[in-house]
Parts: sequence; structure tokens; C-alpha cells
Amino acid sequence: MRSRTTKRLTPDAEKLVSHTLALAASSSRIEDRFWERQLNKLLFRLLQKGNQSTLDNALEHLQTNHSDVYGTLANLIESQSESAEIDREGQSWDGLLIAIPMLAWTRYSIPSGPIKSELLLSISNHLESHIVAEKGRVFFSPFLYSIDQLPRTHCEAWRLTQRLVQAAIDREKASQLTRDLPETAPIFADPRFLLAAIAVPYDSPMFRWQEDGARHSERIHCREQWAAQCGPNLGALLPGCEIETLLPDAYYASCREADERIRPHTIRTGLRYLEERLALKPIELRAIIAGFGEKNIDEYRISFTQRDSNDVIYGMVWPLYGSENGEVENDTVEMLINLLKTCGITKIRKHASLFVPEYCEDCGTPLYPDPIGEVVHVEMPEDIEPNHPHFH
Repeated sequence: MRSRTTKRLTPDAEKLVSHTLALAASSSRIEDRFWERQLNKLLFRLLQKGNQSTLDNALEHLQTNHSDVYGTLANLIESQSESAEIDREGQSWDGLLIAIPMLAWTRYSIPSGPIKSELLLSISNHLESHIVAEKGRVFFSPFLYSIDQLPRTHCEAWRLTQRLVQAAIDREKASQLTRDLPETAPIFADPRFLLAAIAVPYDSPMFRWQEDGARHSERIHCREQWAAQCGPNLGALLPGCEIETLLPDAYYASCREADERIRPHTIRTGLRYLEERLALKPIELRAIIAGFGEKNIDEYRISFTQRDSNDVIYGMVWPLYGSENGEVENDTVEMLINLLKTCGITKIRKHASLFVPEYCEDCGTPLYPDPIGEVVHVEMPEDIEPNHPHFH
């Protein structure tokens, strides 16, 4: 196979790469701080200018040529884009963009879009009472977001962070922030997010579990109080849905946790959908599990057929994250099998081969493995209407 031509890096992208490699080669904390300062100054300028292509090119270069260092730059970019340092009238403030995730699943549609100001005020009060440190100020974006409505780039996240943090410091009203959100896909098991900024005086704790006298267990207590006290308000945002509330936290970490935690619900909700739509109980189905990726397993795709048929009638994607990613055989497969068995499926096949991710050229949906190892399009029975939802 002919190798792709390496993209020529811009001067700023070259600096990002060289500074990151220098940081990785550092042998002392004082060197770490030096290179982190150099990187942070450069990243601030690039984010401020909206130069996402330079960030992407540097990340792509590191992933291709120095994969062990890629995560260092990726983490620094995320940190810069979800935080802010702002001076107001002689006072320095630290700001952080946070996400408040809710896992939702339903047989109907999951809501998203603008939130009534009264409900948002109640949620904000609970956030200040149970999550935010005593000196913190909070400002909410007045929308309920689906995954595909969140900021799509680091530069977009940076701009939203700056705007929300400034509003938190200046104590603006949430109604002053407006935005046109794209339509969201009809998915029956999916996270929803509230976005907010916390602003605290420089060198002050952001969260209650960071305050003086707090113990590690305080974080767990805050989550329990948040779920118990604010749960009814969050449930009001998602009528007709079953929900699970997660702890509000830094933007990127919260989004990743929600994306991981929704995965079992996609299986359960998908099987419930098949039972209602096709009158097929889990015991009447067969599941086929296969790993997909270019070199290593990046995701598992799970197909469903009737027990004695090779026709794939449904499929779901189970993406891998963090330490799960890249392992040819891992605990994820055993966990998936146990989850399927718990749901009532007893006939399960696991393909040993690594499949290249393929998608339908017409509709863009993933292709799924059938029992004999072919990668095929999902085809519902002919007497069933084709407008079925996605589950991930």
C-alpha cells in the first residue's frame, strides 16, 4: 500500500510539536512548567484566532509519528479550551466550562433546545448549593444540548468558555445568550447536557470537594446530594424519559464519561425497541460481536438476527475509550457477552477477525457483521416501516 504524503506543518504547528516533544522528554517538574507555559501561551493565541487547522495538524502529526506523546498535547488543548483567566477591576478570576450530563432513554424522542428561565434558575441554585465552591459564581447556557449540538471544535469550545465565564463574573442574565442549534438525530438512548461556567477568584477552589477540610469521600456525597435534590428538576427537562444523572464536572471529562456510561442503555433500549416493533423477545434473537478498526480495535459493532437466520435486522456501535482502545482481546468482550445474556440473549457469536470500519455509501450508516463474517447493511423485515431510530 502506498503511504500517504505527510502534510507540511506550518511554523505554529511545528512549534506545538517540538514543544510537546520537549515536554515529554523533560526530567524535572521545573522543566515541565517551563514547556507547559510555552505551550499554553501558543495555544491561547491559536484558540483566540480560531486557528483549529493548526491544532488538528499538530495532533495528526503526533498521532502518526509520536503516538505516545499525542495525549500530552491533546490534554493541554482541551484544558486551554475549557478554561479562562480573566481580570476584572483588579481581581483575577479562574473560569471553567463544565458539563452537567444526564443519560436518557425512552421509546419516544429525547428533548433538546431552549430551557425555561424558571427551571434553569432552580437548577443553578442547586448547582451552587451542592457542587460549586463557596466563592464560585455560575452562569448557564440556556439550552439542553445533544451530543451533535455541543461545540464541535476546540476553538468553538474556547469561545463559549470565554463568553460564559465573563458572564459569570459580571453576573449577566442567562437570557442574553442566544444560539441556533442544529436538529438532533432521533436517538432513543443518548446523553443530554447542560453547559455552565464556574468563575472563582484566582487560586480558589472550584468545587465543594476541593475546599479546606473536604475529604475524598466528599465528592461522592456531593453527587448523591445533587442527584437527590436536583434530580426532579433535571427530570422535568426530559419528560417521558428514564434518566440517570451524573456528577457535573469539567467539560471534556464529563462528555467522555457520559458517552461511556450511555453504552449499556443503548443495548437495553435497542432490544426493547425490537421486541415492541417486531414482537421478537431477546431469547428469539442472536447477537454477533465483531471488532472494527484500521490497525487495532476502535469499536465493537453488535448485530442482531433472528436465531435461525443470517439476515441482520439491527445493529449497534459500542465505541472504545481510554485504556479499552487498541486491545485485540479485552474484558470488554466478556462484559458485552454478560450484558447481552442479562438482557435475555443466549445465542451469541464473536468473530475473531478485525474488520475495517465500513459505512453505507448512500445513507452513511455503519455496516454490521453477519453470522458468516460478511459486513452488511441492516435490513428490517419487508413488512416493517424503515424509519427506525439510531441508538448511538
